[in-house]
Amino acid sequence: MAIVEGHNVFPHEVEEPLRSHPEVREAVMFASSAPDRLERVHAAVAVGPGARVTASDCAAGHGNTGTPGVRPTPY
Repeated sequence: MAIVEGHNVFPHEVEEPLRSHPEVREAVMFASSAPDRLERVHAAVAVGPGARVTASDCAAGHGNTGTPGVRPTPY
């Protein structure tokens, strides 16, 4: 779990939309602390052989969740 802008961000909130893409086999969320002492949410994805998934494809799966930090950066 990460705390972003005072909100708890749980891994499933980040990972499930990424996994919904047909070419994404696995997704994992991780957090890092920035020099400003704020947490940032990141994600890594594994795709199948020959898949052509872009960061834009991944971002499109998150849409506008309304919860800060659920849309990871960078992809």
